[in-house]
Amino acid sequence: MFGNICLGCTREALTDAFGEPEDKGGTSRKYRRPAIWKYGDIEFFFSRDTEILWLIHIDHFSSEAYPRGWRQLELAPWIFQKFTPVDKITESLAAVQIDFISGIDPADPELQYLVFLPVSKLELRFAKSGSTPTSFGLAAISLSCKSPGNTGALS
Repeated sequence: MFGNICLGCTREALTDAFGEPEDKGGTSRKYRRPAIWKYGDIEFFFSRDTEILWLIHIDHFSSEAYPRGWRQLELAPWIFQKFTPVDKITESLAAVQIDFISGIDPADPELQYLVFLPVSKLELRFAKSGSTPTSFGLAAISLSCKSPGNTGALS
């Protein structure tokens, strides 16, 4: 996904690839070591138990259209633009023959729509972005070692 960086890698691998993060977070009195490293709009989450990368997530777009990287982490946005309509993304995925499962998020049917790519475990989350009941725009992108909570409801 990001060169040599993949789920299961270490903080050291991330530092070697992109340098020190722009920001770190996810600490508490109990957990002093930051579990979240942020490079631009991209957040990398490390397991507190295993210390390995288990989630790559974007839910904030700094620019008007595209998520941004930071320093050595540059992004080629392809179809991932802020509030891209769900239909445009599903049509683009189908055009290049990428399998996906899509549907209303049963946990939040009024506000959320999900597209899940089973092979890569990429989850695209869409939020209401217009006045019609079916207007959903891209709001978050997640790549995780864990199965998304609502995927079973989409199949």
